[in-house]
Amino acid sequence: MIDADAIRLVRLAPDCEGDIKSALRYSNHLATILNTDQDLPPHVRRAEGAPFITDEGFLSYTQSWCREKSAQSFAVVNQEDCAIGLITLSHIDAAKGTARTGITLCSQHAGRGIGAAAFSQLLIIARNLGVRKVGGDIPEADAARPEMWARCGATVKFGQGELAATLDDGWP
Repeated sequence: MIDADAIRLVRLAPDCEGDIKSALRYSNHLATILNTDQDLPPHVRRAEGAPFITDEGFLSYTQSWCREKSAQSFAVVNQEDCAIGLITLSHIDAAKGTARTGITLCSQHAGRGIGAAAFSQLLIIARNLGVRKVGGDIPEADAARPEMWARCGATVKFGQGELAATLDDGWP
């Protein structure tokens, strides 16, 4: 397992944290993952025959998606300053204190505790935004995520091919 301090989250959207040059570099890393990582779920990776995703295209799409979905997207950055995944907090409703989350990691980094470390950092961001209930759908095939949510105090419910996980006020 990896130490939570071994990764950090860098906001890419709806606005970039830091300079645009760094945001484009991280976007390039993420576009490369989506273009080439054949072990990603089909709904995440670039479809066969589709045009290659560029750094600018990735960043532009992510920023538009965030504005549309009341979201924030963060590059998951390792100690070598490479983006190895993306984690989002979306459908943020400040009045209700609710949001949804999702994460995609490069397959070579899966199963090493990086997702849990990123998720833990995202929960701190969520709390600072006043979010008190975070939910997300977990594909049934992704056996590790329900455990990760449960370790953080989530209620995990099974249904129609997916799991629904919710963190309430009691989360650590």
